[in-house]
Amino acid sequence: MFLFLFPESYNMIYYNSLGSNAETSGQSCNDYDSPVVITKSEIGTGVYNMVPSPEVVEQKCSIYTGEGAYINLGNFAGTCVSDPDVCASHSVTWSLWLKINSSTSFTSNRYFVSVGGRTWRGRGITFLYRNSDNKFLFGARSESWTYYLKYETNKIPMDRWFHLAATVDLSPTKSLVLYLDGKEFGRCYDPTEITSPNDGCTKLILGNANPCFGIIPSSLTSGGSAAYSNLMVFDHLLSKEQIANLYACGSLDWALRIRSLYIDTTFKYSGSLRYVCTASASTGPTIYWSVYHQERAQWQDLGRNSTEEGCEITPTSFSPCVVQSALVIDQGHGPIAEGDIITCTANSGARNASVSIRQGQVLEATVGLYSSHGNAGLFVAKTGQEYYGSFDRSGEDLENGRYPFVCTKSRRDM
Repeated sequence: MFLFLFPESYNMIYYNSLGSNAETSGQSCNDYDSPVVITKSEIGTGVYNMVPSPEVVEQKCSIYTGEGAYINLGNFAGTCVSDPDVCASHSVTWSLWLKINSSTSFTSNRYFVSVGGRTWRGRGITFLYRNSDNKFLFGARSESWTYYLKYETNKIPMDRWFHLAATVDLSPTKSLVLYLDGKEFGRCYDPTEITSPNDGCTKLILGNANPCFGIIPSSLTSGGSAAYSNLMVFDHLLSKEQIANLYACGSLDWALRIRSLYIDTTFKYSGSLRYVCTASASTGPTIYWSVYHQERAQWQDLGRNSTEEGCEITPTSFSPCVVQSALVIDQGHGPIAEGDIITCTANSGARNASVSIRQGQVLEATVGLYSSHGNAGLFVAKTGQEYYGSFDRSGEDLENGRYPFVCTKSRRDM
């Protein structure tokens, strides 16, 4: 699970990626087990698996639930997630990516998100297809008010990822505003005065109805078949600009950063090496590649769209702020040898961010810092062995990033 960093003023009170970064280790989504708890409502009929995530979010794979499976994310009694009346800001914002399966049988109510908004017995929000009027419905309930927005079935995307966000304002304006793919989709300024004296439905359920009391019903009759990604709840009324950023960037974090750098192991036996780097910033950063030749202690710039023999670079823009670059090197002719280091650098204005990866075997290890007698150092530890290197604490050794910090000496057995 991956957690974004948000300014405190946004007051994000719940986040679940509903996915994993399986592909960064060379696995496909189909080979990876879900990191969230799945409860099968009918033995032998519940189906779930991992599928590729929306391109702008952090994790590579997200959870998909077929008919007969649902996700119970826990009990949120007494919190802003379940009860808007306890939100300190007197408002709440929900954000979620969905991919609804059109092959779902829409012959009865189909719930996709449910945390109490479906009945006067509870409070909170709900998103479902309601069979009685053949429409999708987004609802929100507080102690005294009920908000509903309804949409024809052709207004809700099917078989593709879409971003759904909603703001509920309990201040005197009393409004529900729904956003689809970063744009306002509808608003309700005239809620119905219906009393919900108690918040009796406090479980957060994806892909099924919230039972309020007793066991969760069969999702074969009330569950929706869909994929889910990046669920966020804020005790804050996000602006339309902030919601547009969530859609375009998958995050409210505008800082330049490299989201991932990995070796694509599907190229392992092709005679080539493929490196994939993803970066984000407030405006789409530019990604450059370079290689550090360890034997001759020298950098070589590969640029953004290199024409270097044996080297091919392919940039991809996922959104105005998320970009990816793939570097493919022919091992027979490319400018890299065993032990050389590949660096991905993202640039946005005057800012740069870099991450490096060694051409050889990729290892999981513990990284730490130490200082002694005027020098500082870095160690990389793996079971049974520790490697280290030191540099002058004045920083002269690291000036302008002239070379990567390479640990090659064994300090001691662990």
